[in-house]
Parts: sequence; C-alpha cells; structure tokens
Amino acid sequence: MGIYSESTESKCDFAWLLFVGTKMLGFSEKEVGHMTIKKWMQLFNHFKTYHNFCMQKSLFKEEKFVRQHSGDEWLP
Repeated sequence: MGIYSESTESKCDFAWLLFVGTKMLGFSEKEVGHMTIKKWMQLFNHFKTYHNFCMQKSLFKEEKFVRQHSGDEWLP
C-alpha cells in the first residue's frame, strides 16, 4: 500500500493520501486537498521518522552521513 495503487504504478491512490493526511497527520480534508504530492510526502516522511522514534521507546539514533569530496564542493 502506498500513494500508488497496487494494480498499476501509474495511478495515484487519493483515498489513501486523504486518509493518511487526515487521520495520521491531522490535517483537514481541505488542507490535504491543497497540498502538492511533494509537500505531502515530505510531511509523511517526517511523520514516519517521529513515529519510529516514539515506537522505539525514545532511543535516538543519528543517521550516518557519508561525505564525498567532489572537486571544490562537499556533497552530503
């Protein structure tokens, strides 16, 4: 289950977006309807991180960042 229905990868499951946006993220239907998919996904990813943090009984783990040097710039 995700934003795309299981039958085809080209159709977006708007009912699931609305359900998660209202029941899990706490927005109104109108607010979810005005969100872009990008904004919704960013909020949902932050929600998943927060939820996992709460479910792990507040054990905090920092994500490891590997820095690669490319010319004059450092990229995360």
